[in-house]
Amino acid sequence: MNIILRYRGLNARAFWHGLVEAQLKRLQNLAAIASAQVTLEWDSNTEPDLDGYKVYYGTTVGSYEFVVDVGNQTVYTVTGLDRGETYFFAATAYNVYGTESAYSSEISCEIPL
Repeated sequence: MNIILRYRGLNARAFWHGLVEAQLKRLQNLAAIASAQVTLEWDSNTEPDLDGYKVYYGTTVGSYEFVVDVGNQTVYTVTGLDRGETYFFAATAYNVYGTESAYSSEISCEIPL
């Protein structure tokens, strides 16, 4: 089972059509709030006995403090992340017999302050 994780970053664009500084500051604050989560996405596994996926993450390379069983979803949003931290993510697939794959390649994301 081969899983390739991707994450969707914050897609914030500022258009400078007469925005006053207070409005810009409000948009930056909203971006900071939204950045406390990371959305992960991967291609579905095509094995017929696939039963689901697990997402692993933590703040140390190759060592995951948290695991979430996300079922058959191929998109998952990890919430409650601490600002200023770098998180490392990996995923596994598991089958109906409970056999779990090796970790996917690890990806990282720095959560801005």
